[in-house]
Amino acid sequence: MSSVAFQSFGTLATFRVAFPLMLVALSSNMMMFFGRMVLAKYDIHAMNAAASTVLICNIFQIAGLSITAMAEVFVGQNNGAENLKRVPNAVWQMIWVSLALLVVFVPIAAWGGDFLIAKKFQELGLGYFQITMLGGFLVPLLGALASFFVGTGKTIPLILSAVIANITNAYLNITLVFGVDGLISPMGANGAAIATVVALGVQVLFLAGSFVNHSNHSIYNTRRPTFDKRQMLECLKVGLPNALSRMIEIAGWATIVAYLSTIDESYVTVQTLCHSLIIMFMFAVEGLSKGVTAIVSNAIGQGAYWAINTIVKSAGNILCIILVGLWFVLWYAPESTILKVMNQAQFVDPELIRYVTLAFKGLWVYFAFNGLSLIVWGVLTAGGDTRFIMWSNTISTWAFAVVPTYLWVSNFPATPAVPYQYIAPVYGFLGFIIVAMRFYSKSWLKLNLRQGGSKV
Repeated sequence: MSSVAFQSFGTLATFRVAFPLMLVALSSNMMMFFGRMVLAKYDIHAMNAAASTVLICNIFQIAGLSITAMAEVFVGQNNGAENLKRVPNAVWQMIWVSLALLVVFVPIAAWGGDFLIAKKFQELGLGYFQITMLGGFLVPLLGALASFFVGTGKTIPLILSAVIANITNAYLNITLVFGVDGLISPMGANGAAIATVVALGVQVLFLAGSFVNHSNHSIYNTRRPTFDKRQMLECLKVGLPNALSRMIEIAGWATIVAYLSTIDESYVTVQTLCHSLIIMFMFAVEGLSKGVTAIVSNAIGQGAYWAINTIVKSAGNILCIILVGLWFVLWYAPESTILKVMNQAQFVDPELIRYVTLAFKGLWVYFAFNGLSLIVWGVLTAGGDTRFIMWSNTISTWAFAVVPTYLWVSNFPATPAVPYQYIAPVYGFLGFIIVAMRFYSKSWLKLNLRQGGSKV
């Protein structure tokens, strides 16, 4: 039988599926956020170098993850249709793809840093880049394994693995960044990179063990590795547009950071703080979006198309609650957030605090529209409409974020707050309008295993 988590589609049922995925996304974001905060206490220049460098790494890591995570669509639809022995097939194909990505990540780690990292950050960021890229294949591998648990609604192993990984990451970050007297020399940004890679390795091993345990094998036959060329191509067909979309989006924001770094470091600091909070708080809407994909995939597999509007409305209700919590952090008490969460002496500068405060308010508006977009993305992804996501996200990022930032900062009076105070909210709004029109067009159902497979 399909998972009991997918037998109803109201707000509480949606929350029951999405909340564990929010915790998992929080865990992933916390690992990156914690590393940045440790580096901020060690050296603000190391934090800025790592923050800029990790955006470059993310282009490749998240591209791979965007491909392998698409297995959850096939897992969910097969689970909903009760084709239980077919459930792990897509997972195995994406495991092979993740391992094959080593031939991409290793050369980039060895030779790509000199070309991809801004000269300003190479001294402190090159080692961080090389270590992160060497372990980069672990991110898509984690996505491949997680897709099984997301698509079947078995979220407890995801939560446990995330907790273990975060504890490992926190301990190693503090130990390696600052060092231990007489035992380990301070490693700075390199230590933060090692901590994250080791923590990801621990998380992957835990999920791999859970994937092939006796309980899952008895139901889904997970211990039988398969190589299915047709299934692999279907996953790639759905996943590649999503990967290109994320690569282009991250490349766009990395371009903004690289450009702002040529203006003044205060621009980079404000950008880094805002991006750090995106990393910290996007867990909620990312988890919600994944929950929507899982539930809608199962609904399509069951033939319960009527439930999709209900799922979207339920997710919207949950988003409203999330935004109320974020309002207190970003709008009502931004100064407290800056001083208590970041806790850095340089933020005593009242002018910089004012810029960050204004940027935080714009960031809240961005969160609202981006959250709505991610809910719709969850539906479109479940329906295999990832090509549209690619084109809409590409246009939105470059036309509504990158180009306006460059034109404004280079041609008109600007402050470090401008990219998030004004540009990010408009970018989020216009991006949402595009995907909302697609959803209401009802032309997004490109993949339906219940009716014979892919229409992509």
